[in-house]
Amino acid sequence: MTNATARRKEALNSNPANLRDLDDAALAARVATSNDSAAWTEMLRRFEPVIRHQLGRSLSAAHSLLSSDSLDDAMQEFWLAVLKKDRAWLRRFEPERGHKLASWLGLLAWDVGCKQVRTLRRQAKGQPDLDMPEEDMSPEEMAIAIELHLERKANKRAARKRR
Repeated sequence: MTNATARRKEALNSNPANLRDLDDAALAARVATSNDSAAWTEMLRRFEPVIRHQLGRSLSAAHSLLSSDSLDDAMQEFWLAVLKKDRAWLRRFEPERGHKLASWLGLLAWDVGCKQVRTLRRQAKGQPDLDMPEEDMSPEEMAIAIELHLERKANKRAARKRR
């Protein structure tokens, strides 16, 4: 039995009253593999300050575009990303490789915050949101998105040639 499998079994068999005693790896395994609301609450208690801080750092790049709800919106996007694809992000967490759960979640928070900044900048310029799923885009929005993507690629190539 691997360490990850043993950790998941330990997390699922542990007493919910002792969630505060679980290490981060066992807590992540429990949240990733069950719908235990007490485990989710413990995860929020431990990591929401770290996540909120990291989102705030990434959103600060667009401080002039932020509204009073921007950080809360980013927090919602973060938790949706954690839940996406049956909690795949949490299931990929590998503490035996030396990763810390706070760093792992912070990386996802940084990514979500950067996507939020890109969305805010596009909205400010009146451009479509390229981070929205393709199936939600109209054909006109898709054409604009593809055109912008190709233009950016061409500009990057031209900048590299000038160096």
